[in-house]
Amino acid sequence: MNKIELLKRLVFIADSLKFYNELNFKDVRIGINTYIDKSEYLQYSFKVLEIPFNLFTFKSEYGEVVKPPSEINVYFGILIDIKIIYFLTYILKEIYNDEINIYISYFKNPRTKQSEIICGSYITNNKNISRPINVYEILGLYIEDINIKEFSSIFPNTNISDDEYCNDPNYIDRENNYDDNDFLREKTYGKYSGSYAQDVEGLSDDFIDDVLDGEPSAYWNID
Repeated sequence: MNKIELLKRLVFIADSLKFYNELNFKDVRIGINTYIDKSEYLQYSFKVLEIPFNLFTFKSEYGEVVKPPSEINVYFGILIDIKIIYFLTYILKEIYNDEINIYISYFKNPRTKQSEIICGSYITNNKNISRPINVYEILGLYIEDINIKEFSSIFPNTNISDDEYCNDPNYIDRENNYDDNDFLREKTYGKYSGSYAQDVEGLSDDFIDDVLDGEPSAYWNID
């Protein structure tokens, strides 16, 4: 596939977006990993459709080059407009067909992760994300009549974390009767600001201290 062929495929999406003027892509943060396969086609598509995005290239804490993701994937934060998820999935389908896995992220902390879209994530078996979703599962939905709760019930959080509060509307913590605000106050972010583990993956100071022994770069060794 070349860019001219891709441009022809994007015509339908461009026409469809005209009927959804309420979609505001500026409310979300879209990141494209330059190491993901066909990254140049993703960039081209977003530029043609005037969808804002940022490029990033991961490196370890010591400047070591990070390998490409083990799979072609994208994850959507749980607060992303379902129509945006639908249309971006259509773009992904035109580029990757069904070779890409889609994940819904149920992370609540930091709050920015709820409105984040990452194309080429290294998180594939992490807690507080959905199972891998095929593009046709999303494109088969009638998005006009679906809300976030229904969407979450179709693609639920299948691996709820015990130490990171998730934003799954169908999840009720029956073992720990705590106040949400008290719990959130216990989580701190900033001690490891500037690291991939905290800024991109949203790991708290306590998590990095306790699980990674205070070494955010050790995140890359987690399977």
